Amino acid sequence: MQTCRQAGIRIVMITGDYGLTAESLARRVGMITEPNPLIMTGADLDALDDLALQKLLDKEIVFRRMAPDHKLRLVLLTKRKEKSLL
Repeated sequence: MQTCRQAGIRIVMITGDYGLTAESLARRVGMITEPNPLIMTGADLDALDDLALQKLLDKEIVFRRMAPDHKLRLVLLTKRKEKSLL
């Protein structure tokens, strides 16, 4: 994880797992360093428009209890954000 951070690579967890499981795994591999990371559910994601969600993508965040359509939305928004930075 440290090598990825130094290289400017950001890793995001998008899982169907429960919150405690997701957070525990993210901490174990060193993905989360903050004491109170943002952990969002699919329902939380549904409540956000694309602009609000894109702003959150820069934070240390774990997406849990995500359905396939949530995962697709996150990937598409991330790709769109990356294209705008080029």
